[in-house]
Amino acid sequence: MEPVQLHDFDEFFAALNGGHKPFSWQCALVSHVVQHGVWPDQIVAPTGAGKSSVVDVHVFLNALSACGNAPRIPRRLHTVVNRRGLVDNQYQRALSIQSMLKEALQDPAAASDVVLRVASALQTFSGNRQGHPLVASVLRGGLTSRSLPVSDFSSCAVIASTPDMWGSRALFQGYGSTLYARPRETALMTMDSVVVLDEAHLNRQLLVTARRIRDIQQAGAKTGIPELQVVETTATPSTHNTEYSSIGVDPNDLEFPRDNALHLRLHATKRITHEQLPKWNGKMGNRAVVDGAIERIEQWLNDEARTGTIGCIVNHVDTAIKISAALKKSKIRAVLLVGRLRPHDLEDIEETYPGIFTPKGHPDVDVVVATQTLEVGVDVDFQYMVTELAPATAVQQRIGRLNRLGKYDDAELVILQPTADAAPKRDCPPYTAEDLRNGLTWINQFEDGEDINPARVGEYAAPATDPRRLLYQRLEFRDVELLAKSSERHAHPMELEFWLRDDLSDETPQAGVVVRHTVAKTAEATIELLRTIPPTANEVFPGSITTVREVASKVAQTLGPDHAIPQLVYRAGEIEVLEEVKDLKPGDVLIVTADIPITTEQVLSIPAGDKDAPEEAAIDGVTVYLPKDQGELDLELFRAAHELTPTEFTELWYSRFPDDEAQAPSIEISTSIVEDPRGDMAAWIIRRESKILRADSETIQEWTPSVQPGGETPPTLADHQRDVAQRAREICDGLGVEGSFAQHIVTAAELHDEGKRDPRFQRMLKNPDATRPWAKSLTRSRQEILRSKAGSELPIGWRHEQLSAVVAEEKRLSGDKRINELVVHIVGASHGRGRDLFPHTGEELDPRSETAHRLFTEGQWESNVRTLTRKFGAYTLALCESLERAADAQISGEGR
Repeated sequence: MEPVQLHDFDEFFAALNGGHKPFSWQCALVSHVVQHGVWPDQIVAPTGAGKSSVVDVHVFLNALSACGNAPRIPRRLHTVVNRRGLVDNQYQRALSIQSMLKEALQDPAAASDVVLRVASALQTFSGNRQGHPLVASVLRGGLTSRSLPVSDFSSCAVIASTPDMWGSRALFQGYGSTLYARPRETALMTMDSVVVLDEAHLNRQLLVTARRIRDIQQAGAKTGIPELQVVETTATPSTHNTEYSSIGVDPNDLEFPRDNALHLRLHATKRITHEQLPKWNGKMGNRAVVDGAIERIEQWLNDEARTGTIGCIVNHVDTAIKISAALKKSKIRAVLLVGRLRPHDLEDIEETYPGIFTPKGHPDVDVVVATQTLEVGVDVDFQYMVTELAPATAVQQRIGRLNRLGKYDDAELVILQPTADAAPKRDCPPYTAEDLRNGLTWINQFEDGEDINPARVGEYAAPATDPRRLLYQRLEFRDVELLAKSSERHAHPMELEFWLRDDLSDETPQAGVVVRHTVAKTAEATIELLRTIPPTANEVFPGSITTVREVASKVAQTLGPDHAIPQLVYRAGEIEVLEEVKDLKPGDVLIVTADIPITTEQVLSIPAGDKDAPEEAAIDGVTVYLPKDQGELDLELFRAAHELTPTEFTELWYSRFPDDEAQAPSIEISTSIVEDPRGDMAAWIIRRESKILRADSETIQEWTPSVQPGGETPPTLADHQRDVAQRAREICDGLGVEGSFAQHIVTAAELHDEGKRDPRFQRMLKNPDATRPWAKSLTRSRQEILRSKAGSELPIGWRHEQLSAVVAEEKRLSGDKRINELVVHIVGASHGRGRDLFPHTGEELDPRSETAHRLFTEGQWESNVRTLTRKFGAYTLALCESLERAADAQISGEGR
């Protein structure tokens, strides 16, 4: 098969984009990266120029690199933008490309030649494994996504994120992430990565922080892995520093015929109409804006010339909700799109109306009502659009959603604005009065009926928004050293706003609400259930801290203080009782178990306009059964679950449901009981598909999915560590990790599970032969693993890798030249703990070991962590840990 060449970009891009070749600036971007080995610092292009094509470019560049026709470039692209709608749009774009690449590999005869060659090249990143040519993931809504490739550092990947979700992970304190997942998520987000910060003028502080992380990484040890690369894409760059490399679009300097379509976009018809509203006040739910928007929409709906969808973009969620509700009441087919939609509900919209958030649209939708979530980058194409006054840069972005591709002969934008003598004098959050006045002055330069296409608008530079901070916070080495102590639970979570946000006066939107109506009858059983099946990102209604606290107050007021189940919160991977509403913090997820309305038009809001409580979002691969008369399971099974051991009950389950025996799901039962005159019962039963267990990094440390009771024995410790070391070598070689670092990672992999030789651990695994230590247990339910651990005589919270670190340190002290302090650290931190504390002192770990005493009682471990951090850099340490951990997770997931 012919290798991918630079000249293949035209054909590849056309195959992904309906036959359309790339614009000249997109070709220049590819050439720049190939020539310089790094992405440019800036991409400066007007709206509609196709900046979202960075995904296509990233995929092609990695294929070129895999074929040896481009330098080693970052494997992961992070598209970061302060609009949840665009995050989802970019994720869907990545999924579409992923699907095309997979289909090409599955059916080469039917595939485009260039797509097949790109897919085949990308697949070589996985070595001998049949990995994915492209991994796509998304981070929004306050919790980590299961699709995040934390165990796959080799594949080409595209990860779409909101600023807080990417930024918090870049700082070792990922919002919604468990404590022990944080270091590998940090490595995934910042090493071997390029972050493209779209419309960077909306996130100047994050841009400063990202560039500072790059500088800090460059000051650390050289591992052979590319450090973070940072690209700002915007029509209004944050700086015109001549030291920054830049790729741009000049409407007056296009290349024909290549840029014919771009010329059409930049010069498309977009008539402006100013509609002055005497009662416009810039506030949420302003009746003048609501009525003005509805009136204009109804006029367009009666216009025989209308062939496309109508767009409506306003400044506040409350305003959008009122417009949407009024349109639906009038039987107008409207769809609401705001950032506070739950991902589950957004998926429902996209399934119901395929193509609604693309230029094609959907024939069953007359109007899309949205907030700022639609103004940046989402590839919709309206024929008519009504919007309200906003800062000039925001209006400029909204104009980009109108006649985006130039396919309409006539298109109109109506601006709902105050009268000339009523220019805003007070701030109207999220905008300042000055920004709104500047926006009004700027937009009034264009007379009614005048075209406001990008070429025309470019002649009148939109004034930048007023900085919300006088100074931007500079991230220092000492800050990173403190933040990198990611396994420590703080009484007061670290405040990241100084490094992430432009405006410190607003509440951060990084909190959320999850609805769980399928809960047990008691608080104890409900907490146990939620710890067994914690919230997922797909379930989360995002919202500001203020809104989430309002929901908590409403629930508390409705239920009263004596309700059987207290309010609960999901925080850093743990379920906790919420004592007071004010205790809710950024990143928390409030769990609402009561059947209470908390939404309006499916958007989190108090007071709630919807009559019913939102539906509970299903969790993939998990079914919860509760003991109910006429329930899905008969009550005898719940009585048996209370009386039998987990193993005995699993056998009973298979006898009742024979089809499950081959699938080997995990059947888990509550330790709590429901008292009943007919016989006590287990409070709940869970059926969890085995694929879910394979994705649980904690479970696969001690359980293998390939061995059934009565079959072959589980993998031995020696075989497992050998296989992990071999996989670590393959990963390091494939990534180009520098020789000494690669050897340290491989050596750590050879020792990472030595602590499992402890007789108590082997008893927990139910190994009958202590002379041949196992690495994993027989296939059992996740619950049985936890019960076995409880009966093994191991101290609560005991970690095998802490003992493994002692073994590695003793080998180092005995003269093993392969082992140094870095190897010992990788061994001990191989599951995210020990940064920089472990739960047990040396005496609790092994009272006979002087090495354990010195490391974990006298504090040498913490001292070593600080020394290594300063020697190699916090990000390099996280990378080394993560590569060993990825090898371990891959081998464990394969049942070895």
